[in-house]
Amino acid sequence: MFNYTARTKLYLLIALAIAIALAFFIIAIFNSRASDLRVASQSQILGAALENYYSKFNTYPSSPRIDASQIRTITENGINRPGEVTYYQTSFNWAKSVTYSSTGEEYNIEFEVTNSWPDWGASRGALCQLKTNLKLECRSNK
Repeated sequence: MFNYTARTKLYLLIALAIAIALAFFIIAIFNSRASDLRVASQSQILGAALENYYSKFNTYPSSPRIDASQIRTITENGINRPGEVTYYQTSFNWAKSVTYSSTGEEYNIEFEVTNSWPDWGASRGALCQLKTNLKLECRSNK
């Protein structure tokens, strides 16, 4: 039925290999971009909880710089302390490494993005900070 020459078979095999490699490459790019978006979204969830806390107590939960994955809950008594009202409770695994610090008057949630995000002012590998009042700032990490 199909009587291809060896040369034609070789070209088809090479084209198939290139198509498969290209598919893996595209999937890797989209996974990387999704990871950046996921960590930004997770940071906003924590930031929104901090703003709710602030609206009640006129202060943010104070903390030296810690990994955000260590924050399991935020209650009226602070970070990881039992209380009656829960402002934040971890319901996910962080997509990337994120740090949190707060003086009580302001907070800083810091993470690095892998890709370029022009709308955020972030170049590839930029360090992004979600600051007080959910203000996102990104700067080159170079």
